[in-house]
Amino acid sequence: MRILIASNSFPVSHMDWKAPFSIFFCEELVKRGHDVTIVTFERFGSPQEEHDLEIHRLPAISSLGEDEGLRTNSIFSWIRLAVAHRKAVKLIEVLNRKSNFDAALALWAIPAGSWLYHVGKRTDLPYLVWVLGAEIWGIGRFPVFRIIVKKVLCGAARVFADGKELCRDAASVSGGECEFLPTVW
Repeated sequence: MRILIASNSFPVSHMDWKAPFSIFFCEELVKRGHDVTIVTFERFGSPQEEHDLEIHRLPAISSLGEDEGLRTNSIFSWIRLAVAHRKAVKLIEVLNRKSNFDAALALWAIPAGSWLYHVGKRTDLPYLVWVLGAEIWGIGRFPVFRIIVKKVLCGAARVFADGKELCRDAASVSGGECEFLPTVW
């Protein structure tokens, strides 16, 4: 299968502290014969990639890298987020036209799930979402984010979470099913 992995954070090495399991997850998919392409943000001050995965890094949203340093009360942060979202959607559409992915997996509903939701509205690319507790129990409590998370989860072919209580609550938000998928590395 040709699989796209979308994530706002992806490690540059096995020792990186940002979403450390994701590198092992993607390498395991490759070992099993899948072609894996990753779309993520560049890491500010990061060294060169220390693995052989195909990664497309978008420019960091802020000068601090990734989503760090953004403030929800700043219009400039919202503008940078909107621009980054648009660039991610555009890049994924270009990669999908070139590679014709069989499926896509969003590591987290926001922002990566939102990227795939918007791509999915214009293409036939099925996407899956691995949802975080922070998206359901944290920012998901705010009406605007809850609406986004719900749309992303409702549009997904499958939803996963790494906790049984989180699965139950994610299913409640989406009105659909959520499957338990433990984080192991």
